[in-house]
Amino acid sequence: MQATAVQFADGRIDDGSVHEAPHVYLGDDALTVLGKWLQWDSVDSATVALTDETVLADSGSKYSGPSVTGRLTLDKDGPLNVVVVAFVKTSAGTVVSSVVMDCVQTGQQRAFETKNFDDAHGPYELEKIVAFPTSVKGAGPQYDPSC
Repeated sequence: MQATAVQFADGRIDDGSVHEAPHVYLGDDALTVLGKWLQWDSVDSATVALTDETVLADSGSKYSGPSVTGRLTLDKDGPLNVVVVAFVKTSAGTVVSSVVMDCVQTGQQRAFETKNFDDAHGPYELEKIVAFPTSVKGAGPQYDPSC
């Protein structure tokens, strides 16, 4: 699944950040996947390589959580939009810092900076970072960016 947000059964939306107590039980039927489910190993998706990932220092702002910078490169099928999701350990627990990069061209090295707007302070530690295109050529709904 390619999503950075979850809509709860009662309509609330959580983007994975620290908005409520961690480990909230959603129930067995809180998430519905629409459309045809594809086995990932049967899809020839473009790959996004990440380099130079760095967690920025805590700014001290009440409205700014961790940000991560770096560079990304798309290996094929461009232009595509790319989602970058960083999981960052903070004093409030692990939070998600993310960004969507538009119109990434094949082979182009692009700088990125993820953002998080929670009151979550350092010290920060990057736990994991992932990136993926928002669509896969020939599989599922298609969106071709107009660059």
